[in-house]
Amino acid sequence: MNIMLPYGKSEITLKIADETSVRILNKELAPPLASVSETLRAAMSNPIGSPPFHNLFRETDRVVILIPDVTRKAGLRQVLPVLLTELEKLGISRYQVVLLVALGMHRLMSRDELTSMIGKETLDRHQVIQHDCHSIADNAHLGVTERGSPIVINRLALPPNKVVVVGSITHHYFSGFGGGAKMLCPGVAGFDSILATHRLTLDPNSPDYFHTCCKPGILDGNPVREEIERIGEQVPPAFLINTVLSPEGGIIALFAGHWQKAFRQGCRYVSRHFEIPIDRRADCVIAAGGGFPKDMNLIQSHKGMEYATNALKPGGSLLYLAECRDGVGSETFLPWFEAETCEEMFDNLLKKYTVNGHTALSMRRKTLGFNVHICSELSPGTVEKIGAKPAKNPQIWLNYPRGFIYIIPRSGNFTLKQSGVIDDIM
Repeated sequence: MNIMLPYGKSEITLKIADETSVRILNKELAPPLASVSETLRAAMSNPIGSPPFHNLFRETDRVVILIPDVTRKAGLRQVLPVLLTELEKLGISRYQVVLLVALGMHRLMSRDELTSMIGKETLDRHQVIQHDCHSIADNAHLGVTERGSPIVINRLALPPNKVVVVGSITHHYFSGFGGGAKMLCPGVAGFDSILATHRLTLDPNSPDYFHTCCKPGILDGNPVREEIERIGEQVPPAFLINTVLSPEGGIIALFAGHWQKAFRQGCRYVSRHFEIPIDRRADCVIAAGGGFPKDMNLIQSHKGMEYATNALKPGGSLLYLAECRDGVGSETFLPWFEAETCEEMFDNLLKKYTVNGHTALSMRRKTLGFNVHICSELSPGTVEKIGAKPAKNPQIWLNYPRGFIYIIPRSGNFTLKQSGVIDDIM
C-alpha cells in the first residue's frame, strides 16, 4: 500500500508492506461550504448570542479587524471581502478600517505572505498593521487580572475603536482550542501578558511539569484559557467570526456572533469532528505535521508531534514528517537543550519563563520518552540537538520490523481521544 503524507507544500509517498499491521488515523469531514459569502451573511444577520452585525456599528465608527498571521489559516480571502463589503454598506469607508495582524510573538510577515493570505486587492485598498508585542508606544497597560497577569493590549484594539475578531478554531495543545480570545492574547497582547498567560501551563506538582487541564479540547479548568478569557472580558470585541477549515484549507463551518458564545459553539463542533478515537497504543507511529503552514518550522511542528505521541506506547518509535522550511522558528529555542535533564529545563523555566522554553521542555520529554525520527529540511545537527534522529530517507526507516503501526497523515489537524486504551505486548 502507498500512503501520501503532506510535507510543506508538497507530499512524500511511502510504501507500506502489505503484511504490516497498520491502521490509518484519519476522518472524513464535511465538504467545503457551497457559498461562504451566503453562509457568512446569514450568520451575521442571525448571530450566536449577539445582536445582528448591522446593529452594532455606525457610519462614524473606526473598525479594527484582528486577523491571524501566516501560521494560522482562516480562509481570509473568502471571509474578508464579505466583511468589508458589509461595513461599506453601513457607511463605514475603507479609510475607517484597519486590519491588525495578530502576530503575538511571531515574526513580521512579508508582503508576499500578506498578499497570499488576504489577497492583493484587500492589501492594496486597506491599511494593514502588524502587531509588535514589544512596542511601548503601541500597547497600553490596563491593569492586572486576579491571577496577577498584566493586561497589555495594542491600543488599536481598545475603545473607541470597535473590534471584529476573524480567525479559525482548532484544537490547541495547551490552551484547549485556538481561536476566540486568543486573537487578543497572545494575538495583540504585550510581551509581558503573553509570558504571564503561557506560564500558567507550568505545575511543579505535576509529574510531567504541566497543568493537567492544559490539554487540547479542555476549556473549563484550563488556567491558560481562563486567563485569556479574563483579559478578553476587559476589552471585549464587538463581533467574532471564526471558521473551521478542512486539512486542505476549505471552510467547512463558520461561527459568528458574541466573542465567547459563538467561539464555544465552534469548539463543540471541532470536538465532534476533529477527534479520532483509539483503543490501543501503537509500537510505532508514522505522522506528518500537516503540511504548510503547520510544519513551516520546528516550533510550529511540535503541535502535531504532541498529538502523534499520544498514540504511542512508552518507548515506542515515531517517524515524524515536517518540512520546516523556515528552520527552527526562533534563535532562542535550541539553547534550552543545553540543559542535561528535563528537571533542569523545568527549573530554568521557573526562574525565567519563555514561551520557546516551554515548547523546548515539551519536545524534550518526547525525545526522551520515545524513539523519535524526524524527516525534515533541518540540518542533522539540529535534529540531534533536540534528542531526535534525522530520517532523510523515511522509506529506508520502514524496512525494519515495527510491530503495530498507526499512520496519521495530518497529525496537526486531528487529536486522538483515548477510550479504554490498552498497551498490547506485540
